[in-house]
Amino acid sequence: MASHATGDGGIPPRDAAKRGLKRIMTLGGAYGTRNYTVKDLRDQKGKRVLVETLPFSVEEAAAAEEAGIDTMKVRFDPANPEPAAAIRRAAPNTFMAFSVPLIAAASEADAVRLGYDAMVIGADAIMCQWSPRFVAAATAAGIPEQ
Repeated sequence: MASHATGDGGIPPRDAAKRGLKRIMTLGGAYGTRNYTVKDLRDQKGKRVLVETLPFSVEEAAAAEEAGIDTMKVRFDPANPEPAAAIRRAAPNTFMAFSVPLIAAASEADAVRLGYDAMVIGADAIMCQWSPRFVAAATAAGIPEQ
């Protein structure tokens, strides 16, 4: 994945909008394109019904993106992040929220670290069932949370 941090210049092409995509930079510093941004999803609330799926494999993620699924939830295991990263690579243009395990965070600092870890490998947001304190810490750090 192209990254601002490495200076490889992999900025998405300017015609992304013609293909229905937005040019973005992830929290991890990688350039990319997405079908939706957090702002887009907020703007759609109450106006349009979106379709979301939970892919369990790279093949399912690629098929979902090809079919035009709006968003995906992806299981994220902090001890084994590669499956989530592989799903992100298989569907690079679809908005994804990584589902972070409840017991993975024991403190506000853990919650922020896990959110950043998910976003570095491609999450556009995280989904969790943490306490309000943990959610507040993550969102205060700039991590979009569902």
